[in-house]
Amino acid sequence: MINTDACFLEDTQKGGIGFRWVLYGDQLSKVVSREWTFRSAFEGKALAIREAMLLALEEVYDLLMVKLDGNKLIDILSSGGNGACNSVSSIVRDTLYLAAKCKIYNFSFIPRDGNYIAHFLARKVTTVSESVSWPLQDLSHL
Repeated sequence: MINTDACFLEDTQKGGIGFRWVLYGDQLSKVVSREWTFRSAFEGKALAIREAMLLALEEVYDLLMVKLDGNKLIDILSSGGNGACNSVSSIVRDTLYLAAKCKIYNFSFIPRDGNYIAHFLARKVTTVSESVSWPLQDLSHL
């Protein structure tokens, strides 16, 4: 399972994406924050999914359940990209291309309060100004 999120600070035009992987049961296996340039939180959420899937496939994980707190984006991905606005249409196409490389994939909704680690990771990178693969012990308090 991969939880993804994005944070966009309009006043500073800074953005960050965050995702966490849980492989078996509740065992947290990887958490990542990346500074990124995008124009809206919606575009950032789409980028977070694509980047998490890219990293998962690089590490040879091909059974993916991606959870995010954005129903509109889930609907777009579930419909094969129908309804995607110009700002995310190429990101959605890339994401669906990556999904086709998986044996099994699923995009599903998780409420914001259940996605707090991915949200924290996305927000944190806007203050540290760099991409970070966090040591798991640094997040034990979350």
